[in-house]
Amino acid sequence: MKADHKYKVGDYVKWNHAQEPDFGFVVNTNSRRRSDVHIVWTVNPQFSGWYDSGHSHMELISESR
Repeated sequence: MKADHKYKVGDYVKWNHAQEPDFGFVVNTNSRRRSDVHIVWTVNPQFSGWYDSGHSHMELISESR
């Protein structure tokens, strides 16, 4: 993922951490910090929440239309 990517609601993302890979969807981009996006994870939903869109473990898989 490029740090300058502007995520949109509906984007499909991957958490590419070696021990805890996951896939999720962006459900909200309206945070107090402009760089944060709210992700709902599919494998480990208990870790769903706000993440920095420039995080090194986050990768865009597919953009919403």
